[in-house]
Amino acid sequence: MKELPKPSVTVKSINHKETRMYKLRSLLKSVDSYGIPVSLTYKKNPEIRSVFGGLVTVLARLVVVIYFCIQCKSIIDKEYDV
Repeated sequence: MKELPKPSVTVKSINHKETRMYKLRSLLKSVDSYGIPVSLTYKKNPEIRSVFGGLVTVLARLVVVIYFCIQCKSIIDKEYDV
């Protein structure tokens, strides 16, 4: 009898990748500042949060921090007066 080829990806490695992806999705949802308010509650939360909203929040905060650092540098370099 011929043996079937062994799969190159094991179930354990698939579960590990899914766990990391789940943690990343959970993190992005937790920082979502643009959640949609719900008049009642959805799964005991007053807002619906999403991965996209979390990603936009992280990017917006990063832009603000970078802008602030650039402005501080220009003040330190005495390019502008306060």
